[in-house]
Amino acid sequence: MARANAALAEDKLFEPAGDNALELYLAAIEQAEATAAPAGEDSKGKPARLSDAMASADQVTQTRMAVTDILPYGLVWVERAITNDNRPEAARVLALLERAQPGATSLQRLRDQLAEAELETERGLARAAAAEAAAEAAAANPPPTPEPVAPTPTAAPAVATPAPTTPAPSRPAATTPAPAATTPAATTPAAATPRPATPAAADPGVRPKLVSQPSMRYPTQALRRGTEGVVVVSFTIQPDGTTANARVTSANPRGIFDREALRLVEGLRFQPSGRPFQTQQQIDFKLDQ
Repeated sequence: MARANAALAEDKLFEPAGDNALELYLAAIEQAEATAAPAGEDSKGKPARLSDAMASADQVTQTRMAVTDILPYGLVWVERAITNDNRPEAARVLALLERAQPGATSLQRLRDQLAEAELETERGLARAAAAEAAAEAAAANPPPTPEPVAPTPTAAPAVATPAPTTPAPSRPAATTPAPAATTPAATTPAAATPRPATPAAADPGVRPKLVSQPSMRYPTQALRRGTEGVVVVSFTIQPDGTTANARVTSANPRGIFDREALRLVEGLRFQPSGRPFQTQQQIDFKLDQ
C-alpha cells in the first residue's frame, strides 16, 4: 500500500512494469484477500476484535476506490499505446485492467482493437515477404535484352524542278516626283541601367525520413483534468539521424506538456543523411472522445 501510494503521488499510474500504482494496488488487494483470517479469528487463530476487522475492510475498500479512479485513465493509455504501435505495453496494462474489472465491455473493445492491430502487422510482414521474394525472383531471372535492329535505309525524296514561267508584260507606272530628302536628326541612345541580379532561391533540402518514435506518455495531471494542448518544438536532426538542440518555441497551454514534448522529440530517430537539418515539429495532445 505504501509503494502504491508513492507511485500514485509520482504519477506512475501504469509504468514502469512492477512499480506502478495500478499494479501495486491490485497486489495489495489480492494479498489482503489471500491472507484474510476466518470470520471471528485473527491470523493466529485467536478471537479477532471487531475494530480490527472493520479497519481491514475499510482499507480494502479504500484501495478498491483508488483502483476505480485509475481505470478510466487506463482505457485512454492502452488505446494510445495501440495507436503508437506499442502493443507489448498495451497488452500488459490491458491485462491489469482486466484483473481490476473482469468482463467490462470497454476492455473487450480494446482487446479486439489490439488483436486487429497485431493481425494488420502480420499482414504487413506477409506482404513485405512476398515483395522481397518477388524481387529476388526477378533478380535471379532478368528479362532477355532485345537485340538491336538495324535501321532500314530509305530513298531520299526527289526534288521537283519548277516549270519555267513567262513573265506578264508590265504596264508603265506613273512617275511621282520624289520628295526632297531630309536629314534625320542625330539620336543619342539612352544609357542602359543595369538591373541587380536576383539570387537563386536556396534549396532547403528534404527532411530525412522518420524511422522510429517513442510512445506518448500523457501527463497524468492533464489527463485527470481533461486538459488538451499543442506544443511546437524546434530541433536539429543530426547527420546520424538522432536529434539535438530541442527547445519549445510555442506551447498552449504553457508549461503543461513542454517536458513530454521535449522527451518525444529527443527520442525521434531519422534516416542518416550525412548532414545536419534544422526543423520543427508540432505535437498535439488530444484526449480521445
